[in-house]
Amino acid sequence: MNSGAGAGRWPSTAWAAFVAGRPALVLPHPNDPGALPADGWHPQSPAGHWDRPDTTWAAVLAADALRITLHGRPWFEHGRGPSWPGQEWQRAARTRGSILLVTGPFDGHHDFPTATATAAHALLLLVVPLTGAAGP
Repeated sequence: MNSGAGAGRWPSTAWAAFVAGRPALVLPHPNDPGALPADGWHPQSPAGHWDRPDTTWAAVLAADALRITLHGRPWFEHGRGPSWPGQEWQRAARTRGSILLVTGPFDGHHDFPTATATAAHALLLLVVPLTGAAGP
């Protein structure tokens, strides 16, 4: 399983944010291209895939972690810590019933705005349905 705590192949720098007004988990692109499953990821485009959650994925926002599964198997877990989603993000995710995963050619917070502005076509998006929620 990939983890916000640094285990697996995803960097430990994943963070919660709002992207285009949607609750999102921003994941810097892994150095290992094999770490990114092909299932459901789409390039950012005007037509987009913003409102079509991919049901092969699922997210559960619990009091202690955000857990994401692919085909029912653990894929990512982001536990409480400095980048834990705030109350506003959690409410928005529960209200919308999904979260947006965003990855692309950036290493962290410092170069995400530049990557978004200059390489938007290189960003990959995935809408994951929120299948369960617990906590505030």
